[in-house]
Amino acid sequence: MDNFDEDITEIEIIELYREVSIIGNGKVDFDSFLLTANERQFFCRRMKVFGMNQKPKLTFMNEFDLETKEGRIYKWVYDDYI
Repeated sequence: MDNFDEDITEIEIIELYREVSIIGNGKVDFDSFLLTANERQFFCRRMKVFGMNQKPKLTFMNEFDLETKEGRIYKWVYDDYI
C-alpha cells in the first residue's frame, strides 16, 4: 500500500483489510479488494489531479503566447470548449 500512496495510515490499511475480509467471506483477494475500494471511494480520495491554476501569458495583442506549451494548451481549450 505504501507504493500506491505514501500518505495512507496503518489504521486505514487495517480497516480496508478488515472490510475486504468481510466482503470476501474471510478471504482476501483481488476482486474483494476492488469491490471494497470502490464502495469506500478509495481510489477517488487518493487521486491527485493537477490543474492549470495560473493565468495564461498573453502577447501584446492579447492573444495566447503560442511559443510556450502552456499557451498552446490554453488556446486549444479555449478554441474547443469556450
